[in-house]
Amino acid sequence: MKKMAKYLLLSFAMLWVNSGMLTEVFAQDTLSLHRVQRNVEERVREFHALAFRVDMDVPVSGDALQDSVDAWVETLMATALQMTPSGPYASCEDMATHYEHAFVDGVTAEIKSIVKKRRKEKGSFRLTYTFDYTVRRVYETQGLVTFEAEAYLGYGEGEGTHLRRMATFRKENGCLLQWSDLVQPRRMSALQGLVADGLQSFFGMANYASLCDRLQLSGVKRNRFPLPQAMPALKADGIYAFYAVGEPTAAVAAEAWAIVPYSAMNKLWKSGARKLCGK
Repeated sequence: MKKMAKYLLLSFAMLWVNSGMLTEVFAQDTLSLHRVQRNVEERVREFHALAFRVDMDVPVSGDALQDSVDAWVETLMATALQMTPSGPYASCEDMATHYEHAFVDGVTAEIKSIVKKRRKEKGSFRLTYTFDYTVRRVYETQGLVTFEAEAYLGYGEGEGTHLRRMATFRKENGCLLQWSDLVQPRRMSALQGLVADGLQSFFGMANYASLCDRLQLSGVKRNRFPLPQAMPALKADGIYAFYAVGEPTAAVAAEAWAIVPYSAMNKLWKSGARKLCGK
């Protein structure tokens, strides 16, 4: 009888431990996504070509989160294509179709115009216009989800631009995560110093003074380093601060980002933020 009681006690203990482990394993509460794809390739005037390729994973449910992610996805797509956002749309599929038609029609007309202007030139030339856009979920907790978008626009005779962005959304209401959601107000200066450290690492600078020289930034203390206009984004390796071209100074001619490791956030977290971030 004692052996049986002992066995039952051990079984309940193991069940309790395992249930705790299961809670930890499934804590992410994986968000349902669906894929939106477009792959259009066309020849224009025999020698010239265009390609429009889109591959996006976006939320399924018709709620505030889906609306926010769709709006963010469209804004980046329009920015990369040098167009003006025209949403909202009934679905992400409708949005992709709209930009596909706008790109194909616009590029076809542009190629024809260029060919007409250059038809008297000696020698041959080839115009290729390419748009590639991907959106992927890269991090998730019970309360948050992070998406990463990358876009490439190639045009003319070899020129091209690349855009990369990440954003973290609250699942409950679709709101973008803010720095103020993560860090205590009185510890914001410490965060600014950590972002400066991350940017120093990104540019491969030996110290903060070298970073300031590289950015042509003078008279700014490390713990007053300007945060980017974009909101923070979370991935498994830390908190990302994305700087667009021209941020924090005009000396930055390409996108840059700083990573703040979670281990450096121990004394900075706002109440409840660590749990929200799954840390």
